[in-house]
Amino acid sequence: MTTSFKESLAKQKIAEEIQLICYRQMLVKMVDSSEMGWKEVYHKILRAQARAERKTKAEKAKKKRPTLYSRPTSTSSGNDTNGKASGRPRVCYKCYKPGH
Repeated sequence: MTTSFKESLAKQKIAEEIQLICYRQMLVKMVDSSEMGWKEVYHKILRAQARAERKTKAEKAKKKRPTLYSRPTSTSSGNDTNGKASGRPRVCYKCYKPGH
């Protein structure tokens, strides 16, 4: 191993440890400001983990979901509707009169 590689590895480890210390300090501040102490911290961690699990499950389900129905790109039946949904005129659901 070269010295530059060892130095970069050591710097990386130091940076990781600094992040862990900062995280620990944040938890200690949360405990000091809370009446429930560490119970509240554990509760918040559990909620965050559950939220992350729900998110990953939703993403997996979204990827797995197959397309059940697909619209045809061209009309093969020969019935061209010119953009109309059906042959019936549109009527009001309240007064049953067409045109408004």
